[in-house]
Amino acid sequence: MPQSLLPDAHCHLDSIPQFQKGGGKDGKAAYDAAFCAGLASKMLLITSGYSHESNIANSVLSQQYKNVYCCLGISPQHAQQYSHESLLHGKWEDFIKKRKGAKLVAIGEVGLDYKWGKTEEEKTRQKACFLRMIGLSSKMGLPLVIHSRDAESACLDTLQSEGAKKFMMHCFGGSAEEAKRAIGLGGIISIPPIRSKERKKVIKEAGIENLVVETDAPYIGKLPTDASKSISMVAEHLGIGEARAAEAALENTKKFFSIG
Repeated sequence: MPQSLLPDAHCHLDSIPQFQKGGGKDGKAAYDAAFCAGLASKMLLITSGYSHESNIANSVLSQQYKNVYCCLGISPQHAQQYSHESLLHGKWEDFIKKRKGAKLVAIGEVGLDYKWGKTEEEKTRQKACFLRMIGLSSKMGLPLVIHSRDAESACLDTLQSEGAKKFMMHCFGGSAEEAKRAIGLGGIISIPPIRSKERKKVIKEAGIENLVVETDAPYIGKLPTDASKSISMVAEHLGIGEARAAEAALENTKKFFSIG
């Protein structure tokens, strides 16, 4: 794998129009195919599922492009919609298990989301799914990609109590103290292209060895190439060159996801 690839440790290729199947005339389809192939040739992309349907779509996309890998899981905001966790999640888990070895590099995104989970029932459903996904990651020997919006401490409490040893805090929005705790538990911190005073503190607390960059495209960054904005931010706040920041982000991404 070329050392100069731009990494995006978390995106949703299935939600980016150019990567979606169907729609458009033949000429547009050909243009989109060329665009996708070109993007994938220049980047290391980890595309993330969040529902059973998106898991299927992202698994397919990972097979179509050399430098695209997938993480598959059930997000908390999706899990909270279902009351019969055991039946539905059994079906969803079976699909993930069958993808072992097929460019599946992590279980995610999974976790807790207290912005959308308002009621105790919704939080209970989120927690039940999170626990199942942690168990699945342990059984499959894969790291976790954690969604922790407005629930960073609760996610860390759960990861600690369940003995999770390797996880990435996706689009981390917590405090520097929570970042320090996450790293102490075996986690790494993923930096989206959004600036804030607290994120600056998080970057300084984590240090270059504990950081990766992401876009969450198309939901935060428009495209995975916006990972360059995260790299610029990391370089600025750590007082290092952008080339050094990009190199470290790539190496940390490859190491975390066990990509050779």
